Amino acid sequence: MNLNNTPKNVPKLPPKLQRHLSELKSYVDRQVDGVSLAMVQRKVSVLQTMTSKELEFLVQFVHVRERIHVYTIYPVGRPGSAIYLRHSRHGEPMAPMGHTLTPPEERQPTQAPHYVPGDLKDIAANLKWGAAPEPAMPIVEKETIKEMPIQESKTSLPTEPVLKALKHTPAELRRQAEEMLRQAEMQERETQEKDMFQKRLGPIKTDLLRAAHKLRNAADELIDAMAEMEQATDRLKNLTA
Repeated sequence: MNLNNTPKNVPKLPPKLQRHLSELKSYVDRQVDGVSLAMVQRKVSVLQTMTSKELEFLVQFVHVRERIHVYTIYPVGRPGSAIYLRHSRHGEPMAPMGHTLTPPEERQPTQAPHYVPGDLKDIAANLKWGAAPEPAMPIVEKETIKEMPIQESKTSLPTEPVLKALKHTPAELRRQAEEMLRQAEMQERETQEKDMFQKRLGPIKTDLLRAAHKLRNAADELIDAMAEMEQATDRLKNLTA
């Protein structure tokens, strides 16, 4: 499907495709990051009954008449392309991970790594002609090692004030235990408050989702009613003509 050939003035949508349009818009609206046309066909069962020409016409109609972005994405590192849809209220067209919006012929070619003198080529040339590599570190003579003085390690014992500081009195241990118990009680109280908040929030979220579902169904019914009204108006015009 080539979106570049989409006409600017798409004909009016036939009444038999109103349901297909409504379910397609409803599913795409729920996908915040967008969704591929192939995924829409798999998830929206009513689209599976359409012919290829009807589906192409429906996509072109959405691309021109509706507030849905219809664009092409390209995988990175391999050939191919796919049609992607995203509602305009979620933002501009965006490619999923591993894909890009830029066609392969418009991408900048990757440059080959550039080696400077003294790199692997020079090393390979030296090895080829038998040149010995320079040692990384100078060799230390045995006499020098023998002359180096050996320092005796002296381990200093802790002084008496340090030993006294390491000893804890029973009162200090009791105070530390009480502090740890107090912190544990505070954490337990915060956890209980969070659980209570989640329990109160649950029914509210359920009501919001139920209301949104009813609103979506009402919008779909309104679209169907408008299509029937438009069809009846056309029939009336043809009768009075």
